[in-house]
Amino acid sequence: QFTQLVLLQSYGDKFKVSDNKPTTLVEAGTKLVHGTEGSKVGGKRHTYYQFGVGKLLHMSRWSRPEVQNLVRELSRHRIIPTEAHVKAMHRNMEYC
Repeated sequence: QFTQLVLLQSYGDKFKVSDNKPTTLVEAGTKLVHGTEGSKVGGKRHTYYQFGVGKLLHMSRWSRPEVQNLVRELSRHRIIPTEAHVKAMHRNMEYC
């Protein structure tokens, strides 16, 4: 399987995701819903989320097509992300 080792390493370095690889992309029963202004992450955390989703978009496009659906869903929430979205992004990175 083709992988992007430098990009995968950046997930651990920049995003502090663990080496525990989950067996599934999402936890059972998880549904990503649109956030509200009151529940959205602020400032640097918002930029952090957008940067992470961008890295996942690149990964899904070039080497991990099985994660494209979840990455598309994460990118739909880039304007008003919540902590649930950040958690889903981290899980996706761990899966990769």
